[in-house]
Amino acid sequence: MAARDPEIPEEREKEAMVLLHRMEDAILDAHPHDGERCKECKWYLGFGDIAYCWHQKIRMLVGYDWWCQWFETEEESEELVKLQETAQPIPGKHG
Repeated sequence: MAARDPEIPEEREKEAMVLLHRMEDAILDAHPHDGERCKECKWYLGFGDIAYCWHQKIRMLVGYDWWCQWFETEEESEELVKLQETAQPIPGKHG
């Protein structure tokens, strides 16, 4: 008698769909783009051969050589903060 594949629980199927949608939304790719790779991203948290992306829209295991549209370095973040600080609104001025 051949072994029967166990049915995947509905909860696991839902989790798989959530991960699939996150990957598609992030345009997650298993190859670097223009030299950008997860390993150099500020959201990457790696330990040896395993890594985690803690970007709020990803939150899953990733490969060090992968890439997504939310790639960001610490330097880019610091530059953005400086730009935001110089763009403070003037009280009473609209538009």
